[in-house]
Amino acid sequence: MELKGQLDTFTASQVEQALDKLISKRQFRIVIDLGKVNYVSSAGWGIFLGILKEVKLNKGDLRLCGMTHDVTEVFKLLQMEFFLPTYETWAEAARSF
Repeated sequence: MELKGQLDTFTASQVEQALDKLISKRQFRIVIDLGKVNYVSSAGWGIFLGILKEVKLNKGDLRLCGMTHDVTEVFKLLQMEFFLPTYETWAEAARSF
């Protein structure tokens, strides 16, 4: 899944719906490309953590890739790297499964 723009309170529900569709199709290995995202709010990070729990219960995982410098700084500040692995490219993230 590739996201663009901002992942905030207003857009989070759209992302959550798209991820729910993947889950309903029993797709539990998910890569999210954040290369074109310039901001992720707490609502966005919360969606990723919520989905992470569900995919792990189904022997899957969630990977993030391509994060911009600004998004990476917040990611590290929140210590999300302990929960969500990140990769430079989509290909690297996909191979990590």
